[in-house]
Amino acid sequence: MAIDQRLLLWAASMYRENENLEFLPRGRVRHLTKRRVYVSHATEAFRMVEGFIVLMRSANIDAYYDWSFASLTDEERSKESIDEHARIDMADVFVFLATEQSIQAKHCLEELEYADMKDRSIYIVPTKTSNTYWSPSTHKRFNELSIEFQSRTAGRFVARIREKERPNLWIPISSAKQL
Repeated sequence: MAIDQRLLLWAASMYRENENLEFLPRGRVRHLTKRRVYVSHATEAFRMVEGFIVLMRSANIDAYYDWSFASLTDEERSKESIDEHARIDMADVFVFLATEQSIQAKHCLEELEYADMKDRSIYIVPTKTSNTYWSPSTHKRFNELSIEFQSRTAGRFVARIREKERPNLWIPISSAKQL
């Protein structure tokens, strides 16, 4: 189930940076007790990443979402690839936010390949525009993650995963530990 990009952009307006900080003022580091989820995305999709985080938290999937190089250009990113590898190494889960740009971006596909090589728990998050479904061509090799309305009137969401071994079954999850 692909997440509508309009929903991601709508949810982005509710994103609060201070709820997802690893570094505190004056260079202090927050001890993270939450699972660390690395979100791979195209630079242009940073608002959709914010929306994704809001929706995941609305579905009670509370984690630290590592995506801090959102503002770098592709040229600057290439210089930071070693650091990104270290961040992927530290992550418990790797999430690939599939958009038109990310499935074509060399750095995103390299991150996916690296996470696979390091045997990370990988989830593809397909997205859609009005009539186009976005997912990398290799998506069948990985688990999928989606978020949908549980109750439109209450504004509640539910996260679901589809494991590659059981492609016809979407399993609701209620905790980051289930990723």
